[in-house]
Order: sequence, then structure tokens, then C-alpha cells
Amino acid sequence: MPDWSRLLKEPAERARVFEKSDVAGYRYLMDLIGNKEYLEAADLLQDLLDTDLDLLLSSLFDVPAEPSKIHISVARIPFTMAITTNYDRLL
Repeated sequence: MPDWSRLLKEPAERARVFEKSDVAGYRYLMDLIGNKEYLEAADLLQDLLDTDLDLLLSSLFDVPAEPSKIHISVARIPFTMAITTNYDRLL
């Protein structure tokens, strides 16, 4: 699972392709990431990439994974609904 910095750098490179003439904007974006201002960087990327950001993030997180023993144990609990912050779809 990527950390925030790695998670934002790939979309930042894609935004750079779309905004080739805006070198200062790209540097600003990379400065935000470097200064750990991740929320501001994510907002800027959302503005630049729009739906392309959704597709890119889906490609990063929607990868096949094998459930662990803990996943299997949690899945056996008779819940009618579960809310999770996990990015995977194992539960």
C-alpha cells in the first residue's frame, strides 16, 4: 500500500503531462507533496485530473489480493452491514 507521498506523485506526473506549459504549477504541486501538505495537493490534483484521477486511483487500489486468516474470521461474523476504511475489497 503506498504512503501519501507515493500515492500523490503518480497522479502528479499525469497532471504534468496534461499541463506541460505550467511548469510553475507542477513545481508548486510537488512542493505541496514534499512539504506533506497532502490534502492541498490532492485537491489540486482533483481539479487538474477530474475523472482521470478516479480511474488512476482505481487502478492503484483495485488489484487482486488474497484474504488473510483475519479477513476470513471477520467475514464469518454475522453482521448485516460492515463499514471499513480498507482500500481492498476483501471484506
